[in-house]
Amino acid sequence: MCNKDARAGEGVCRSAGNTPVLLSFLLVLLGGCVSLPHQGDSQEHDLVARNLILSLVQVPQLYPPATMVQIDVRGARGFEAHVHARLADAGYGVQRVVGGEGPNAVTVSVENGSDFSRTYSLTIGTFSITRSYGQRNGRTVPLSAQYLEGVETQGIAIDDSMFEGHIKDLYSTVVSGPTAGRAAPVATIDNAGLANSGGLIEQNMYETLESNYADLLINYEEVRQDVLVFADDSLQLGDTNKSIVESYARELQPETDVVSVIGCSHGKSAIDNGNEVLALGRAGRVKEAFLFAGISHTRVWEEGCWSAQEFSDVMPARGVLLTLKRR
Repeated sequence: MCNKDARAGEGVCRSAGNTPVLLSFLLVLLGGCVSLPHQGDSQEHDLVARNLILSLVQVPQLYPPATMVQIDVRGARGFEAHVHARLADAGYGVQRVVGGEGPNAVTVSVENGSDFSRTYSLTIGTFSITRSYGQRNGRTVPLSAQYLEGVETQGIAIDDSMFEGHIKDLYSTVVSGPTAGRAAPVATIDNAGLANSGGLIEQNMYETLESNYADLLINYEEVRQDVLVFADDSLQLGDTNKSIVESYARELQPETDVVSVIGCSHGKSAIDNGNEVLALGRAGRVKEAFLFAGISHTRVWEEGCWSAQEFSDVMPARGVLLTLKRR
């Protein structure tokens, strides 16, 4: 499938806002040490707890000095213990009640999505935040945007400085997402798929002329294919593309299907690495739309194809090649 609407001059603009004073204060507060039981995943659990709470504290309805949260009097272990400790560090009032019930009850969940990723969810009352993380080169890094349920995300400044720059810009965002637990539900998939479907594949298809998942897709047949066209220099999905993604989500059979998502950008760019940013960013936006639709991230295999040279006779010039595959 190819797109003849080629163009030169792909680019991208970025803007930066001021970090809220409250967030700056909490960066110091949450950076301190806490005394917790030793766990095999203790470092990751604490890192994730800090990352999620630094966003939740910016929700006006969850302003720490004015908010009392309820936790289970019976105590907690693992990720939940780190969340409780970091909430106290952030200045929340903590009320221990039987069963952890109350208007601001704190609940957490951790779901293994693949060999290389976990989806963490944290809920306080009616507000939930969800994000996927995984190991890359021995470091814990985010593998998705933060999905915040129950409040508008405008004005919330994500802080990913704790990951020491080992994170893609397209993941450093906070978006209004699905109810916690729906962002990336666990799905049964063959072992090869599990081992290779966690996170964004970075090898440029323009250089290889084949999918990074070629070996995994040998036993799959093409069911449907569409090109999602993006506006110039844009990562915005748009209503038309959203409706196409939703139709794929309805058609997808989780026992047998996967979706190939290839983000594309070809032609001249006014900025360094502009084509790469657009290609991978577009693939990421489409994957997020599938997560919103309740499709497991293990069923969405995204990658990119980018070049400063025109390549529209083979791949779309500025869009995403979407293919439904069935085993």
